[in-house]
Amino acid sequence: MLAAPLRIFLQAIASLRESSRRLYSHASLAAQLKTTLPTSVIVLGRAWVYGTGAVRFGEGALLYPDLHLETRGSATIALGDGSPSPE
Repeated sequence: MLAAPLRIFLQAIASLRESSRRLYSHASLAAQLKTTLPTSVIVLGRAWVYGTGAVRFGEGALLYPDLHLETRGSATIALGDGSPSPE
């Protein structure tokens, strides 16, 4: 009879852990950018930005773990709203 409450507790802990990981990943990416990272961007894991940090994300973008982006000089990277397509 302890199995059901324990399973519920473990599911809640797993959900909290995933939310914390996403929040940390979002904050870490935002700190590397010259532009504001929209709160609607979902960052599923660590992302690295190298070079000038001139990267702009649209609303609702979904970023997978181990993303590496780099800009040099006057170059920029821009991802549009809802999908990773250039603006």
